[in-house]
Amino acid sequence: MGKFTEEVTRSCQEIKAGHKSRKELQERLERFLAELKQNMLEKRANFQKEHQEMAQRTKAECLKFIQNIRERVLHIQRNTDQWRKAFASDLEGARQAWREP
Repeated sequence: MGKFTEEVTRSCQEIKAGHKSRKELQERLERFLAELKQNMLEKRANFQKEHQEMAQRTKAECLKFIQNIRERVLHIQRNTDQWRKAFASDLEGARQAWREP
């Protein structure tokens, strides 16, 4: 075999090896992308689930807070007249104490 034939043969082998390497790399990238896509789908599903749970907890806490405020306001409304009378009576007692010698 001559020098030229050897060089052409070697070049063909390098080209074939390059094609094989490119194909292997492409397959690895496809597997990587498939795994990445699957991981992202799982993370999105988990995020949506956690977000929904968090929204439900927040809503329950807000409703509880509002109910607590309503109860306090009703308590104040129910007892305001009683407190006003007690304060007025206490104030009158203090006035009488200042008037007496």
